[in-house]
Amino acid sequence: MIQNDDDLFRALAELPAPAPDSDWESRVRARCHRELARKVFRRQRARLGARLFDLAAALAACVYLIAVLHFAARLAGAG
Repeated sequence: MIQNDDDLFRALAELPAPAPDSDWESRVRARCHRELARKVFRRQRARLGARLFDLAAALAACVYLIAVLHFAARLAGAG
C-alpha cells in the first residue's frame, strides 16, 4: 500500500455513521403495505372471476342437459 491509500482509509473511517430517517421508513413501510393490500385484492378478484366462470359453465351444462332430455322425451313420445 502507498501513503495515499492510508489517508483515504483514515478519511473513510472518520465519516459519520448514517442515521436512520424515520419519515422515510414510514413512507416506505406504508407504500409496501399498500402494494401488499393491492396484490391481495387482485388475487381475491381473480378467484371471484374464476368462480363466476365455473358457475356460468355449470349453468350452461345444466341447460344443455335439460334441452337434450326434453328432446329425447319428445322423440320417445312421438315414436
